[in-house]
Amino acid sequence: MQVDVREIAYFGEHAQISLACASCGWRRTEFLSPEPADPIGLRLLVNDTEHLAVRIVRSASSSVILPEIGLEVHPGSDASGYVTNIEGVLTRFVEQIRHVVDGTQQDEREEAESMLTRLEACLDEPGSAPLVLELLDPSGHAQLLHDDVESWTLSQDELSDLPGRTWSPEEAKEESE
Repeated sequence: MQVDVREIAYFGEHAQISLACASCGWRRTEFLSPEPADPIGLRLLVNDTEHLAVRIVRSASSSVILPEIGLEVHPGSDASGYVTNIEGVLTRFVEQIRHVVDGTQQDEREEAESMLTRLEACLDEPGSAPLVLELLDPSGHAQLLHDDVESWTLSQDELSDLPGRTWSPEEAKEESE
């Protein structure tokens, strides 16, 4: 196990903990923030080409949601954070839907193709096919870096609606410490 404390762009000071198994090659790296933060929700209406370049900092505990088309990605037990932009997130959704659409039944395929059409339209011309993107983060470390972003502290109800672990505001704060 290795521990290294450093300043990371967009994340601030973090402790990086790396674990590795010499026998099987398994590796895991975690970034832990020493700074407590309130559980946060971030929302952006992607309705302009400039919004595709908006920087996203997704922490390992963040959920990414496109509510109009019913797409949600929630962190699993092996989730990690990443830095990308709106275009990158929408492209990830497109790639994943294309990957699974071939093995689906007709009614599910039609729903998936409808989602693909909507995502691709937003990527091509956000003004004519706007979408809302939300980041919900119990640890409070996610970021959407643009002046048009709406942010709020997640309520207990919002926290309990997130799949997986049930977070109280106190637990979320402790998790980020």
